[in-house]
Amino acid sequence: MTPSNILTQSQALLSILDEKHLLESASVVLIGSAARGSTHLASDIDVLIVLPNRMGPIRFPYEIDAHIFGRSEFLDRLQRSDDLACSAIRYGTVLSDKSGWWASLLRSRAYEKAWPDWRRKVSQAAQRLTNIARLAETGDTDAGWEECALAASHIARAVLLRPGAFPLSRTELVEQLKDAGHPQLAYVLSDLVLGNANERSLSQFTSYLKKWVISLSGDGRKVYAPS
Repeated sequence: MTPSNILTQSQALLSILDEKHLLESASVVLIGSAARGSTHLASDIDVLIVLPNRMGPIRFPYEIDAHIFGRSEFLDRLQRSDDLACSAIRYGTVLSDKSGWWASLLRSRAYEKAWPDWRRKVSQAAQRLTNIARLAETGDTDAGWEECALAASHIARAVLLRPGAFPLSRTELVEQLKDAGHPQLAYVLSDLVLGNANERSLSQFTSYLKKWVISLSGDGRKVYAPS
């Protein structure tokens, strides 16, 4: 996804909202890797659309992954430290905000207290690992690999959130982990997310991630890489 593609698709999205008479009231924010200039060829364009009231789906170009919320719903997500809401308000790039609602929200700095709970990420990782065991009984290996990748992503986010670093997209997490001094976890996440995991078995990855869950669950004061 090139910058010119992002610009073209963003303009197409704004035109669609304008045609539906929604642009005057909508706060439209480019989020995710597109907002940070870290897209790759397979990247979608993630866009947050906040409207006065919740609406149903709107058809946009297939390259656009639109996240549509009503204002009260978005504020509730922000209060609950939802990942998407926290990331959007910290790193988003405004495409349109004619009502000034988004600018007012940023001025309020209400988001500064919103921070995802790293312990919740550990619990989510543990649930994913439990799902792998259930899927193994049914022989659904592909779903097992996906659950393993999700578990690794949750663990990566927990490891970064605990000392105060905000986790980014899956692919960006790899570099974040390396910078934070966790190269082995970075390599495991990269293998799982990029689909290069065939050299090791699903059980090996699962075992490694279980050690992370145990270490993170057992000591809220220190995060360390298992051997």
